[in-house]
Parts: sequence; structure tokens; C-alpha cells
Amino acid sequence: MKPELKQRILKWTKRIVASIAVLLVALVLAGMSFQALESRSDRERFPPPGRLVDVGGHRLHLNCAGSGTPTVVLDSGAGGWSIYCSYDRAGYGWSEPGSKPRIGHRFAEELNALLVNSGTPGPYVLVGHSLGGYVVRLYVDRYPEEVAGVVLVESAHERQWTELPNEVNELMDSALGGMRVASIMARFGIMRFMKGKLATEGLSEDVQGLEVATLVRPEVYATMVSEVKNAAATADQVGATGSLSDRPLAVLSAGQSFEAFRPMTDAITFEDANHTWMELQAEFVGLSRNSRHIVNEEATHNIMIEDPDGVADAIRWVVDRVRQR
Repeated sequence: MKPELKQRILKWTKRIVASIAVLLVALVLAGMSFQALESRSDRERFPPPGRLVDVGGHRLHLNCAGSGTPTVVLDSGAGGWSIYCSYDRAGYGWSEPGSKPRIGHRFAEELNALLVNSGTPGPYVLVGHSLGGYVVRLYVDRYPEEVAGVVLVESAHERQWTELPNEVNELMDSALGGMRVASIMARFGIMRFMKGKLATEGLSEDVQGLEVATLVRPEVYATMVSEVKNAAATADQVGATGSLSDRPLAVLSAGQSFEAFRPMTDAITFEDANHTWMELQAEFVGLSRNSRHIVNEEATHNIMIEDPDGVADAIRWVVDRVRQR
């Protein structure tokens, strides 16, 4: 090849590469600008229904309703927020991101700061779904005088990471990778173009828009990554806690818990996973001398959506016994 031709090819190659680089930078900047503008629009369309309370360096959203005693505090699972419960853990919903790592003792401390700084009176009946069950038990261990009763709704168990089938942990690892990718995509507004595929099944129409507005935010996925990545370490902290003594305890479990994960994988032997899960759930009853185990044989891990009346009944059972005492 002639030297002149080689130089021309090299020159045009550099120009093409430079043009592609400029185009990529422009797309990145456009995506970030689009995400920022749409996020501002979401905040205007969906103002917080509750209030933001400083817990030391960041603010958490608390949506308090009703009156009387005891005060019922609802804590969600990983990725859940105040459309399912009564406050948003740091990084979810309307709450600001909190310190990393997102791990058990930090959840309990922030919840305590939220309740104290907001002037929300005790005693408390703590209700925890999934990862929220870890938060509830750690809270009781750290602040026992403030808690009058507990409801565990499909609560995570401290030994699930070693006793459930290996395929379950592999699913969690795979989900963790997906969350990391989603966090990057959300920064550039890509998740907004996929909002039709985001999980809103079972939610009312007026809530679906709120859920989508949350699931397109990068900080939500960053928070989920930190919570799930540190879930086993949180489980170790929970395993070191004591019993609930004679506090009223309702344990609400789903007979088909892992069916909620079927769309994500076909590698799990669901019958075996559900059986082991139910054995672990039954152990919670021994945490208190005043306990009750309620099983919905048809429900999945999303029981708070599928059977909200059952969750409400379990809470009433505990509240009634607290009042009797």
C-alpha cells in the first residue's frame, strides 16, 4: 500500500473515531440531562405525602396517619418503600440516600432517630416484611423498652443463606448484577424508556405512576445493591440477637413464597425451596412466649400485595394484645 494511501486511511480513521467519541459524549450528556429534567418533573408531580425528618446527615420520609396507641411502624423489604409501609429507608421513595454500607445496625439506628426526631410516640408495634424483618429484630435488640409487639411478614431468616437451595443464592447474585446494570442505565435516563417493563403488577392505578417514578432513579438501585450485598452480614447481626421475651408476636408466612421468583428463573426447585422456607418461618414462633403463626397457603413472598387483609389482621392481633397488657 502506498504511503499516501495509508496516511489518508489513518487520517479518516482518526476522524471517524473522534466523531464516534463526540457522538457518545453527546448521547451521555443528553441522557443525563433528560434524567435530571424528568426527575425534577417527577418530584413536582409526586410530592411527599408525609414529612422529611433529619436523622443526622440525611433526611428520611415518614408518612404517619391515624391516632391512638400503640404506634404501628411498617418496614419494607429490599427495594420496598412507603407505598408498602410507613416510612422510606434511606435511598428509597422520598428519603435521601444514607451512609454506606446499607447494613442492619444502621437501619435500626436510623429508624430510631426518625421516630425520636419526628416526635412519634411509643410504644411501638414493629411490622417487618422480608429484609424489614431483620430491621425489626435488630431494633428490638437495641431499643427493647420502646417495642411492645412485633409482626414478621414473610421475614428474612438469619440462616436462609446457608439452608435454602444453592440456586436461591445464585438467583440473588444474578439479581445483584442486574441491579448494578440498572443503576448505570438509570443515570442516563435509559430506565425511563423501559418503564413499561417495570414491575407494578398488583398495585392500583394511582400508585403505579409512583412506583415507576421510583424505579427509574439510580439511587434506588444503588441502595438495593448495598442492601442485598450486605444482607448476609446483616443476617449475622440478627443471629446474635436475643428473644422477644413475652412480647406479642404474629408470624405471617406464605405457602408459595418462591413462586414470586418464578418469572426470574426456572433453575430453582420451588417445592424444596418453599418447604425449607416454611421450616425457617416456623422457627420464628419460638422467639416469643406469646406468639402466633399464620400461614396463607396460596400466597407468595409478595403477600402484602396479595393479602393485605391478612397482614392487617395479624397487626390487629398484636395490637389487641398490647392494649390488653
